[in-house]
Amino acid sequence: MGLRFRKRISVGGFRINISKSGISRSFGVKGLRLTRKSKGGHRITMSIPNTGISYVSDSKKHKKKKKTKENNSHATDNTKIFEEPLVASQNDITKKITISYNVRKRKIPIICCISLLVFFWLAGVFASKGMSFAVFCLILAVISLGGVIISIVLSLKQKINYDYDDQIHFIEMHQAKLLDPLSKISQSQIAYRLFGTRDENDNIGATNEEITIKKKNSLIKSNIPIYSLSTQKSEILFLPDSLIVQQANKFYSFEYSDVELQYEDVEMPFPIVPLDSELIREKYAHETKKGAPDRRYQNNRLFYLCRCGGITIKNESGLMICLLLSNREIAHTFVDCLNDYKKYISSFC
Repeated sequence: MGLRFRKRISVGGFRINISKSGISRSFGVKGLRLTRKSKGGHRITMSIPNTGISYVSDSKKHKKKKKTKENNSHATDNTKIFEEPLVASQNDITKKITISYNVRKRKIPIICCISLLVFFWLAGVFASKGMSFAVFCLILAVISLGGVIISIVLSLKQKINYDYDDQIHFIEMHQAKLLDPLSKISQSQIAYRLFGTRDENDNIGATNEEITIKKKNSLIKSNIPIYSLSTQKSEILFLPDSLIVQQANKFYSFEYSDVELQYEDVEMPFPIVPLDSELIREKYAHETKKGAPDRRYQNNRLFYLCRCGGITIKNESGLMICLLLSNREIAHTFVDCLNDYKKYISSFC
């Protein structure tokens, strides 16, 4: 038999377990305990005292994969969108927006889990002390109502009001140089935001998500219209004085004066030619050196190489937004108008 060693140190509801595999620690009361395992991860143990009923939930430690320099230009079904971390701090507004977004979109399962924990813990306490069921229901209702009120308060829109000396002229410029060019992006037959991806083997590639221009947003309430550029997993808010960008579950603010906008012609293959793009030539997935289809491949797909408009929004702190529009005129107009708006808004700062 192998050598075994185990030692437990208890101080009130806090326990430390020492064994050959490492040190684990836990904290809790009768009916509810949270454990930090020695090999990483957490364990939540819930039970109803004197009934023999319990529930255990384990979370494993996530292992970080090693990075490789291998490139993959085609995204697979197992790819995940990633972005380089921004070297930027959140201000008060973006912190509140982050909280509001997470309460609405991300934290509902956590709130449900906490409510379940509180329910089991209170049920055990009341069962052990023999208190009436009516008192238990009353306290549980008060706690649930408090949780609902806190969630509603945290998820409210953030109010931002703008007041300039020449308010009428500012609103006209804001509409003509920012909102109108932004809304025209939706008129382009193809409008994508390009992302970097990393698959299960940590290979780097690229993918795209369709762009939607929203004239109303659920995060900010203002006396001046605020449009947003949204994809399935990200959102960019165009405020009158700054740009708010979502990365993962956080939002960051960037002044227009600190952002650089660039336009360039981009050649992209499409299965069908967009009506508002310029066709360059036909292109096969596998070609010979002379550009003819490679007969060795049976399912050699035909693509149409088209000239599109590329928009890049970046700054020195790591912001990098790449947009692709099939309509080059709309893309070029957007960049020119936003650069003009940058010069105009800088006069108010």
